[in-house]
Amino acid sequence: MKMKSKEVGGAKDPPVIGQCALCLEGNQKLENSHFLPAGVYRRMIDRKHGNPNPFRFNDSGWFQDNNQIRDFLLCRACEDRLNNGGERWFLNYCWSQDQFRLASLMDEAAPATAETRIKSYHATQIGGIDRSASHISR
Repeated sequence: MKMKSKEVGGAKDPPVIGQCALCLEGNQKLENSHFLPAGVYRRMIDRKHGNPNPFRFNDSGWFQDNNQIRDFLLCRACEDRLNNGGERWFLNYCWSQDQFRLASLMDEAAPATAETRIKSYHATQIGGIDRSASHISR
């Protein structure tokens, strides 16, 4: 599905009805879904520079702005499933300006395999990883 930047979806706009891209149920009220979680956009802002906004690109070129890529893509149930089924956990453990909790957990664990430049881990062997947080199936 082609993602478009949409700046619509306010309270007075009519609802968008269509097929949910995740559950494939038709005739659903579609949410103005973020392509990436809103928290990821917030983490891409670099306040050390004059324009702290992340770089984006399209057919016209590259630019910096704070608009988040969105489209009417998912029904409310699937939006909630993705949010509760991994996005919150991911945002708590991914890199941020002052910490990288997932890397800290991995530093304390023994890798399943280790090569010259890469290590792999089994999530079941790393304390603190909530594997159920990434479960999004029905």
